[in-house]
Amino acid sequence: MDINKTVIKMWHIILLAVFLTFCLPPAMVLAGDTREIKPETLTVDGATVFTKDETGTVTMGTTSGAGWQYLGSEEFTNRNNEVEMIHKLRLDGYNGGPIVADCNLNLELAAGSVNAIGATTSDGLKTENASLGYDYRGSFDKKWWYLNIEGVGDADSRPSLSITGKDYAIHSERDISIENCKLTAVNEPSDPGSGSIACIMSEFYLTITDCEMDLTSSGVTLNCYDGMNISGSKIKAVSGINAFHANNENLVIADTELDVTAPNAALSSRFGGVYLTACTGTISTDCPSGVIGTPARACIRGLNLDKKY
Repeated sequence: MDINKTVIKMWHIILLAVFLTFCLPPAMVLAGDTREIKPETLTVDGATVFTKDETGTVTMGTTSGAGWQYLGSEEFTNRNNEVEMIHKLRLDGYNGGPIVADCNLNLELAAGSVNAIGATTSDGLKTENASLGYDYRGSFDKKWWYLNIEGVGDADSRPSLSITGKDYAIHSERDISIENCKLTAVNEPSDPGSGSIACIMSEFYLTITDCEMDLTSSGVTLNCYDGMNISGSKIKAVSGINAFHANNENLVIADTELDVTAPNAALSSRFGGVYLTACTGTISTDCPSGVIGTPARACIRGLNLDKKY
């Protein structure tokens, strides 16, 4: 037996074990599911629907009320092909205070229903930030929640939702999708000059499909950090600063009637492009630099609503 070769092999095994322990990602070293459990909470007009703690234990609370009903949860595959749980809430004639979703939420609007969400709960508590959705500010604890708002029914029975918010009417830490509804939203931000505060604000992507919208803000009406896609809709927006802004990616609008008023940038994308296809309507802005502002694509004021800027 060659003792030297045996010793060398043993050292190779030891070094390999050290490498696997300290150099590879934990998921490759540890067996089982090591995904972090994110605490979750859903409240409607101040009433707690459910809570989930760090251990995954769920405690149920009030699951229905005047004009609303909690429908449970189900799995969904997010944009990154990861499977998560999303909670379902139906509004049918709701007229109450904020819906705070510290969780993934699918908000269903019943066909033909008329709904309203205010900034103050029925017991007088005023939301500090968003009337619908969730805002992490103050805790610096981003959990990357998705928010879907979907109306049931055809164009003749399209449900409506009116929202009054403080800093935001609607806010989500990840994607927001709004489909097939009549939405009226206004926010009254404490700092309207902040570019990150908007009537509707997504920290990632914002998608609007087959909607009628009337938006008012002393700041920005529609804002997202990544891309914005609007199609088949009719949108009136009155803004105190900018109207529609997509920061990192494209702002794409198709088959949509626009009535947009903003003193600075009406339609803007900081690092992407502004694409208009088969759109109609008017855009009014005081942007002094004409059709294209500074930086590029920061201001659209012409009436040609069928081109790329």
